[in-house]
Amino acid sequence: MKNKKYLIVFNPQTGKKGLRSLDKLITLLGEKDIAYDIHHTESDTQLTEQKISEKLNNYSDVVSIGGDGTLNMLSNVLAFKNIPLGVIPCGTGNDFARHVYNKKDDVFSTVTSDKTINADLGSCSDRYFINVLGIGYDAMIAEETKEDNKILFRSFFYLWNALKYLPFYKEKKVQIESDDFSKSEATFMVAFGNGTFFGNGMNITPKADIADGLLDCCWVGELGIVKKCHCLIKLFSGNHLSADNIEYVQGKQFQVLSENHPIEADGEFVGYTPATIRIEEKALLLKVP
Repeated sequence: MKNKKYLIVFNPQTGKKGLRSLDKLITLLGEKDIAYDIHHTESDTQLTEQKISEKLNNYSDVVSIGGDGTLNMLSNVLAFKNIPLGVIPCGTGNDFARHVYNKKDDVFSTVTSDKTINADLGSCSDRYFINVLGIGYDAMIAEETKEDNKILFRSFFYLWNALKYLPFYKEKKVQIESDDFSKSEATFMVAFGNGTFFGNGMNITPKADIADGLLDCCWVGELGIVKKCHCLIKLFSGNHLSADNIEYVQGKQFQVLSENHPIEADGEFVGYTPATIRIEEKALLLKVP
């Protein structure tokens, strides 16, 4: 333990829940005689990534106390660095943590242990994502709420926001190509999952595995307003794959050839198509129960 030193990346927006988790982790590290520093995230993601990257070599382990946005930022800092990442979920959605942990798991024991897996990351242009990337309706919501999506997109009220925009949303034609999949039709949404959940518990890519070397693509085609509502509700149980106008494939790389469609990754608005979306195998050393 003497050579260990943790960098705790703490998102202040986690509030009291985050502070309680920080105190508990600090106590546990003290009991294990593990040194640590705390880095508070800032609203400027690029600046936060730069500051962490500059001092990363001083640490043996990194722990995230935050939500999916914090994990997205850290996945870009830690990709292929071979430094273990521990996850303490304190955001409002915590969708990636839903994939990693069961309710009975002790997250504090997990992040202070040495049990890891070589997890995959997704990539889009020059950015990595750890969980799910979406094009279509979910990305439109992220774009519309990008000024305050730190709260809205991953909050308990994601479904409310989804339903609020629903009557006004018109599906747009999206063209996607991969080795085994070709589509050029109007789509409600298309999601590329490394993990399984997004939108605070919607099980969009239920067959996804963060260590299988594949991205899961769920294509939701053009739907009437009633079927759209049913689809959004079914997403929470993962029972949507048998619904009308849905296709589900796996692959290592997908080309989105259509232009000017918004993209969200891990709940963050990240830009517009066209884009190449691919799996980056064994890119992240992740602590698991």
